[in-house]
Amino acid sequence: MSSLALEACLLEARELDRTGTAIDYEIAAIDRLAAEGMFLQRQLDAEMPALGGYDEKGLNDFQARVIRHEQLAKKFQAEFPLYQQRQKDYDAAIAAFDSNCASGFSAGDLGAAKAKLGIK
Repeated sequence: MSSLALEACLLEARELDRTGTAIDYEIAAIDRLAAEGMFLQRQLDAEMPALGGYDEKGLNDFQARVIRHEQLAKKFQAEFPLYQQRQKDYDAAIAAFDSNCASGFSAGDLGAAKAKLGIK
């Protein structure tokens, strides 16, 4: 592999690392959203039998939880497919990187490319 190709691979690896981290944060946010939604669903299910005994404040609080649950469900339905597409694109980019950057290079070439790019 030429030193120019090696530099390109190192730059691409850096960008893929950033993208992977962003995707990790994205799925963590989706996981939190799903967890809150599941918690609220369990809470709503548990409260259903007692609704008849609620006062006005209790009913208002229950309705607020129902609204929040619906908001979470809509947000999940909107965000999860976008995440799935980004993950699919990222996986394809990783496969292309592996294919393009798999050829051999010397330790000296690697050291020179890392020094030129300021990579430790």
